[in-house]
Amino acid sequence: MLKQLTSTQLTELLAYDEIDPVGEWRDDYRISVILSHITNLFIQVYGKKETKLTTPRDFLLIWSKEQQKMIEKQKEQPQSVEEMKAILLGLANVNQKQKKNKEKNK
Repeated sequence: MLKQLTSTQLTELLAYDEIDPVGEWRDDYRISVILSHITNLFIQVYGKKETKLTTPRDFLLIWSKEQQKMIEKQKEQPQSVEEMKAILLGLANVNQKQKKNKEKNK
């Protein structure tokens, strides 16, 4: 399938994956959210008042150095509104160019 993608399509997929990751990492994150909620429920019902609540990161499995770097980067700098806006505008521009190219090829 990758052989059939143009470089523009691949760039778009990589940009989208930065915004909303897909694959096993995302599944691991979803499980960590559930585990955190369940643990916090038990802490609130049965735990001592001073017990700290958990976060999904407490349960997230780290499989690679790349994943570790990504998690550390997110801890240090949350994405600003301007960064999110720039990413979405970039995706919109790529999509618009693809539509124009399709119209030219018809």
